[in-house]
Amino acid sequence: KDMISMIAKKLATLEPLQLKEFFDRTLPAKIEQSGLKEAVISALPQEKIREIFEEIVIWYEEIKKTATSEFEAAEQLASLRRFLGKILSSPEAKKIPFRFYEELLRVGVLEELPEWLRKEEPSLILKVDQLLEKDSLSLLDPAIRDNLPKLIKQLCQSELSDVAEKLTNKILDNLKQHSLKIRSDTMITLINIYDVLVTYQKEKIIQNIENAFMSLVGKEKDIDLYKSIVSLLEKRIVQLLLNTDYDPALNIISLLKQHASAEIEPDKERRDVVNEYLNKLAGEISELLVYEMKTGIERRQKQALKIIIILEDTMSDTLVKIIKESDDYLIRKVCAKALKNIGEKAINRLIDSIDLSMSTLTLKKMIEIFDEIENEKLFNKISELIDYPDKDVKMMLLKYLQKNNTQQARNLLIRKLKDKEVVIMAVKILGELKCAEAVEEIIKLAETNNPLLQEEICIALGNIGDKRAINVLRKFLRGKKSFFGIGKNLIPDTVRLKSAWALRNFPFRETKEILKEATKEKNPIIRKVIEESLSIIKNVS
Repeated sequence: KDMISMIAKKLATLEPLQLKEFFDRTLPAKIEQSGLKEAVISALPQEKIREIFEEIVIWYEEIKKTATSEFEAAEQLASLRRFLGKILSSPEAKKIPFRFYEELLRVGVLEELPEWLRKEEPSLILKVDQLLEKDSLSLLDPAIRDNLPKLIKQLCQSELSDVAEKLTNKILDNLKQHSLKIRSDTMITLINIYDVLVTYQKEKIIQNIENAFMSLVGKEKDIDLYKSIVSLLEKRIVQLLLNTDYDPALNIISLLKQHASAEIEPDKERRDVVNEYLNKLAGEISELLVYEMKTGIERRQKQALKIIIILEDTMSDTLVKIIKESDDYLIRKVCAKALKNIGEKAINRLIDSIDLSMSTLTLKKMIEIFDEIENEKLFNKISELIDYPDKDVKMMLLKYLQKNNTQQARNLLIRKLKDKEVVIMAVKILGELKCAEAVEEIIKLAETNNPLLQEEICIALGNIGDKRAINVLRKFLRGKKSFFGIGKNLIPDTVRLKSAWALRNFPFRETKEILKEATKEKNPIIRKVIEESLSIIKNVS
């Protein structure tokens, strides 16, 4: 028996034509007696039965067109109906929507509805037809009204969408009534029906409800009904976004944002309702928007960004999360600008979220957008981070400080002259900023044996042009011999070259004398730079 069941399940997956051939064929007596065919019928899933029904309609039409004689046509149609009869005996056939049977009846392959449908579907359709003949107000009779969501559900299950739409539209008519009680009962009913329609994905009918509710946003004066309208629209936005249907979602969001404005909606209580649900919406779609912004799919990123920009005053936490998690620098930059547009409070929220517990990678992502969010609080945060134990992070912070170039920034840069990991970069930046207050600290570094640092010291002191640097540059240019005064100069030629260049920025007699003395230099490249520097300041008296 287990073997028969296993074989039956396998056969139930065959294509419709293969299944028909299987049932038409006479099997060996033992196999016929084993009940294999009956087991296959029982094993057919709903999806397969639907597929078979659709194919039967096609086959039926082909037989009528291609049969060479009436006898041939009758014989083939009889065979087709026998096959259909076997399929109808499957337990899952009773779960197939009514529209499939309607189609089989229409083309003529099915002569009458199966018994179980004769009992149920006509009575359902008759019941709805009777309701459609009534005026819309009669649908709010409690005995009818309370049963409407269940009735719509039955219509959806039977895939009688057109009938469900007609009934829903008739209910929608009651929203135009002046009576508050009628509008309230209608709204409660429609909200319950909406949930049924979402479950069965009846988008066309949902759109009808959506349009009706959107038209009421600027009209409904009762605050409780107004809440119901905005609440359902908020649910609709979430549903649309989950289905990546952005344009209609944006339309609803734009409408609600307009009515959150005092320019459009003078009533504060109504504005508060809209803002309450917009805040609720922001919380519900935050993770979705973060996900969309991280997909790397430009179209979806743009759509998500549109929503973020429209909702920006409720999107602070979402924007912060995207900045932390997105690998796309441009996306992070746009989100930082959006935070800036929201205001100081939103920027502070981002700054407060930066702490030493976050990963180094996340911290780097945050630093990259500092240009967009600078304020006093940010400098306090940078002061905390400037000694972070990662060279790349410190280098990024130094570059940011260079762009900022305030007294606070220069003070932090001078502080980093004591950091061996980034001292060269700090010296370079301070030189480029012509930071005179850094000269004393830079001169103290001249005792270093690191030629790369020595070079940057020369360049920085030359850029700054502070007279206190002349003596250090003179020492670098002259160089230093070993303890015994013989052998190679201990100051690398690259450093001596940079000092020769730097001295041209000091137009003093003392500098002129230093350069004149150095013209005896043996290295031709260094001598050339010395002569160039001397020619620049030759007119100094």
